[in-house]
Amino acid sequence: MNKLFLILILSIFLLSSCQQSGSGITTLGSQPASLSLAFQQYQPPEQIANDEQVAVSLALVNNAECDIDGEVCIYGTLTDYYSGLEESCQKINLRKIELIGSKIRKDETTLQFTPFTYSNVQDRDVTDTIKAKAKYTCEISAGPTICIKSKLNENPECKLVETFSGNLVNTKPAPLTLTKVVKKLTPTSSGIRVDFELTLSKAKNGILSAEEPLTIEAELLGFGMLECRNLNQRWYPEDTEKVINCNINIPSTEYVEAPLNVKLNYQFESEIAKQITIKRVV
Repeated sequence: MNKLFLILILSIFLLSSCQQSGSGITTLGSQPASLSLAFQQYQPPEQIANDEQVAVSLALVNNAECDIDGEVCIYGTLTDYYSGLEESCQKINLRKIELIGSKIRKDETTLQFTPFTYSNVQDRDVTDTIKAKAKYTCEISAGPTICIKSKLNENPECKLVETFSGNLVNTKPAPLTLTKVVKKLTPTSSGIRVDFELTLSKAKNGILSAEEPLTIEAELLGFGMLECRNLNQRWYPEDTEKVINCNINIPSTEYVEAPLNVKLNYQFESEIAKQITIKRVV
């Protein structure tokens, strides 16, 4: 009896171990994600003396599933009065995140900038704000596979209105990404009209650059490009998502499944800031 009990316990332990060893990360995620930008510790320090050299160092990590290419610039706000930090920029190029086995690989780097000093801080202590701004491009593609039919009373599994999200959309973690698609089928005299509502979601720690407009190319494979409207909506910092409307008219067809491919190309900006105090000359 004791021997049977020990065998049962050992079997449960081995089964549990196998289940745990087989578990792990299987997806890169389906939420907006962008470049993370942070000042290295004490670079710059919170307090310095007049004429003391100040170093600025930034840590960058690409959390997005797109290669990013751009630049990071740093600058201060007191250059007109106390010398301080003039604008200085460096190019960046980071590879997209990848799932290797059950682990996520992220490309990261550290940027070191030329040291600078403040001068003529004599009457009182002053405060400066050191800012770091990243501006970079990203391109991603996503979209679900949808069903189409001209005979609306056939193939009931193909619904006239369907909503796709998450893994069904193949959402990519990116600064701006496709997170939901609503499909609607409407019969016409010559075939079928397919309308789409494309929900785009934006990362909270940045904005779409006004210098380069967002471009969207949406194609229903096998049928052609979609006609999309309201592409030039302005994105404010507090905006987290917007809906783009697209449609395509296709001839009468038997039941068919077709992939929808939505390609987004844009420039994204994010900024961080840190205040430092410059002690006056005593």
